Amino acid sequence: EYRHEPVSSQNEWLEATLPSEDVDLIIGHHAHVVQPVDKVGDEWVVFGLGNFLSNQSANCCVAASQDGMIATVELLENDTGQIEAVGVHYIPTWVDRGDGYIIRVADPARTDLPESTIDQMGITFDRTFDVVSSRLSEADGLTIGLGLAPGEPSVIASVVPAGDG
Repeated sequence: EYRHEPVSSQNEWLEATLPSEDVDLIIGHHAHVVQPVDKVGDEWVVFGLGNFLSNQSANCCVAASQDGMIATVELLENDTGQIEAVGVHYIPTWVDRGDGYIIRVADPARTDLPESTIDQMGITFDRTFDVVSSRLSEADGLTIGLGLAPGEPSVIASVVPAGDG
């Protein structure tokens, strides 16, 4: 947990699982921080999605425990009728604990939020990009985006603690 690089047990599990004809994609979780996206042969591996909703912060854990991502996989039908994963798209997210628990798209280009919030989203965006794309690039089929059209809300979820609203 709390390590951006996959640990030996993740790699061992990968080596035991990927040779199966039944496995074309692995999406991991529970590391509490984002981990890289990679390809092993033709198979996509999303090692860790980070935290989506969390009470963790730099006060107890690593600051990156407030980072997460939403990953979507592009699937195409090949010439033989089989479905193949051909790309992964991810959207960096950040758990904003300033006023409850707000899951925000980590969009540092926002201008409608307090400067400190925008600064934190920039830190999250950069940290997530550096980790997730450390093994692959857009040329490999890995793309990053904010996933929302201009003007659409950038809050994915919001939880207000009991008694606060």
